[in-house]
Amino acid sequence: KHISFGNFLDEYFKYAESYKSNKTVELERHYLKKALEFLGDRDLRSIDTRLLDQWKTNFLNNKVDERKLSPVTFNIVLRMLLAAFNLAVKWGYLEENPFKKIGKVKVEEKRLFLTDSEVDRLFEVIGADVAKAEEPRLQQSIKKMKCLFEFLLNTGLRRGEALNLRMENVDL
Repeated sequence: KHISFGNFLDEYFKYAESYKSNKTVELERHYLKKALEFLGDRDLRSIDTRLLDQWKTNFLNNKVDERKLSPVTFNIVLRMLLAAFNLAVKWGYLEENPFKKIGKVKVEEKRLFLTDSEVDRLFEVIGADVAKAEEPRLQQSIKKMKCLFEFLLNTGLRRGEALNLRMENVDL
């Protein structure tokens, strides 16, 4: 079967919208549109490793949305394209996924964390805010935020994960 990259993406997004979150699909649309702009609306079968190496170089050396793209972002977009093209293989548009031959970019890991003194300072500021708050409702709100910060710092959960946490997700 032959299909253009653009038409394949249209089919892919119809499928993706049925099981992925709106935010994920929105992010994929953004970056896969950028890939389409670079690679062109060509037959899917004509996308080869040489062209993808050019795309990779261009991606890492250019700005998108006025900011330099990081190796982490490249690896995320590569995973998106790898998954999409795996579907193209499954659907019979391709014999093999050309993105399998494109290597991830090495990422220098940076662990960011608060020091003990920074944590102490954070809770001092929150305590001062509670003391300054004249309205009881505002005091309660700040105290709840303090509890949330303590919970996040002690569990390592992200804000969204903590806010969506339900009792059935907790193994006591």
